[in-house]
Amino acid sequence: DILLEGEGFSAFAQRRGNLIGVRARLEVKAIDQRTGAVVAVEQQSALAVDLTEQVAGKTALQQAAAEIAERLLPKLMKK
Repeated sequence: DILLEGEGFSAFAQRRGNLIGVRARLEVKAIDQRTGAVVAVEQQSALAVDLTEQVAGKTALQQAAAEIAERLLPKLMKK
């Protein structure tokens, strides 16, 4: 009944020795498929550190998704 669509990206932020910091941003929109109305919109940024840029980027996106889910799911349950 509800379509979730969004966009996310990550980008190199900084390097400290062998550690790489990556910043990610995720934007999610919940759409009622019957009416096409936007039910909710959330966005979140996150920072993660790892030995590789790719792993840090995925970790930062996962963190952002978890934070969005905490806010978005209660809104959708009310609908």
